[in-house]
Amino acid sequence: MSYIAFFDLDKTILKINSGRILFHKSYKMKILSKMEMSLAFLLALLNKLQLLDPLKIIELFPARLLNYPVKEFERLCAEMVEEDLLKHIWPQMIEEIDMHKKQGAKLVMLSATISLICTPIAKHLGFDEVICSELATKDGMFSGKTVRKLCFREEKLVRLNEYFDSVNHFKKEDCYYYGDSIDDLPVLESVGFPVCVNPDKRLARIADDNNWMVHRLF
Repeated sequence: MSYIAFFDLDKTILKINSGRILFHKSYKMKILSKMEMSLAFLLALLNKLQLLDPLKIIELFPARLLNYPVKEFERLCAEMVEEDLLKHIWPQMIEEIDMHKKQGAKLVMLSATISLICTPIAKHLGFDEVICSELATKDGMFSGKTVRKLCFREEKLVRLNEYFDSVNHFKKEDCYYYGDSIDDLPVLESVGFPVCVNPDKRLARIADDNNWMVHRLF
């Protein structure tokens, strides 16, 4: 393997944000109350208007899983992947992934999404490894915390750098990262081949200024 191609998941490989579906399913399973669901919608709106750090929304969920059975949530996530997410993978991104496979690249998913969602999708697409957020557990129940910081924004870059420390025969300047959001900027700036997939407005401007590759998928 001569280089690594890193891919974000939500709004990059997937056309949608898996977190929104997870919130809906969690509400149906009574993990989230109606009030908490309303709060999540409000926070999402504020985020869309750039009035709120999206991390506030992401951090809401692990605490709600306190003392929830791991096996039950695993079943929920597995069902969600099979029924709701696999059909929303961009066909063009499958082609992009296959292109890197044929060129002998190592494929790594690097996402803020939890492992119960990332891992089965990565396996379905033939990825080699997954770097993502992990929910902490104790005695078969969720502890309400994450194993370490959520793999988001600067923490995503920390994880990337740690990964390169463990595979020192690869160089970041030879590697790709596919992302969609301004929150992916720390990682996009650190690799030799940043690729923006349907980038948000702020990221699109930066991509244009730096002549980065942009994929507009419809």
